[in-house]
Amino acid sequence: VSTQSTGIPSWNSTETGGDLAAESFTGSRDYSAFLTAPAALGFLRSWRSDLGENASEFCARNLRLAIRKLSESWATAEEYWPHNDVIPPNIAMVKLPSAIPPIRTNLAGSAGGAVEPSFRRTLREKYDIECSVVYIREIGNFLRLSFAIYNTQQDIDWLASAVQDIVAKNNFSESMT
Repeated sequence: VSTQSTGIPSWNSTETGGDLAAESFTGSRDYSAFLTAPAALGFLRSWRSDLGENASEFCARNLRLAIRKLSESWATAEEYWPHNDVIPPNIAMVKLPSAIPPIRTNLAGSAGGAVEPSFRRTLREKYDIECSVVYIREIGNFLRLSFAIYNTQQDIDWLASAVQDIVAKNNFSESMT
């Protein structure tokens, strides 16, 4: 055991004289970010859209618009997608075009480690879009869509055209397994 002071309260706790407050910190985590939580929550509670909506109302309305726009753009409007009465206010699964082959991945921790599907990598690297994609057996590929107060309908337009561009260029032809 080193007698050198680490400056981290939970290490060499005898240096702090066994002070319970110092020992309650875990490792080298910096909890100062928690000090911003009251201000952040206050901002979110007081935030209003141009239409006077609170954050939850704004996100719910724009998520429904985004689902409709993406489903129509990708010709998946008649296929399975969450209906208005069952989607949470800011997240949904939107069916991707059927031209995209099944996206299969090895989950982290499984044999072979994590394998990122090329479709998702293409979205991120060529279009600066980060999203989660998943293949649901017998139904198809889905994109997890979130909408927050900082998102715009222009973001949704960019996503719609990026996916259409990938499909048009057959940019997912490499193995998705």
